[in-house]
Amino acid sequence: MTSLQSDTALHPRPSLVRAAEWLDRHAGRLAMAFIFAFLVSGIASLDEYGLTWDEGLGNHLFGERNFRFLTSLDSRYLDLTIPLAPRRQPDLAIEHSAESQYPFSYPGFVDLPPTATKYIFSYWLGWLNPIDGFHLYPVLLASAFLCALYRFSAPRLGKAVAFLAILFLGTAPRFWGDMHF
Repeated sequence: MTSLQSDTALHPRPSLVRAAEWLDRHAGRLAMAFIFAFLVSGIASLDEYGLTWDEGLGNHLFGERNFRFLTSLDSRYLDLTIPLAPRRQPDLAIEHSAESQYPFSYPGFVDLPPTATKYIFSYWLGWLNPIDGFHLYPVLLASAFLCALYRFSAPRLGKAVAFLAILFLGTAPRFWGDMHF
């Protein structure tokens, strides 16, 4: 290695230094803008995703039963032999699941927050259909995770690295696609 090559390795080009300094100064605003765009794109694409196999078999049914029980403390909602009254007409036909007699096959708490967003944004506000209302919670959770990742990483790794971390994670097809389920 010549002395010119070793000198270049120790002293990066001024344009790269300026770009790194700019990114470090603006990383916080860029991160919040990216998280906001991520959230908006997730909400805008909710109607492109339908009901998954597990949701149709039990997530909606047991989430609905547990949510109704916890909001009313009426134990009849936990009795699987009593059919649920529809919330509106037409409503999701969640009672006709082959898994309806196996509540232990589905986690008890996991379906409560999505059911709550379904109630708020579908039944009470009327902004989304029930499936999209159920899928809104994972979109909100994924966006909150990106925000938490940035807030955790920025003081430890630097603002620029934290921004690049959420940028790469948020644009990963698997993460973006799974935020809807």
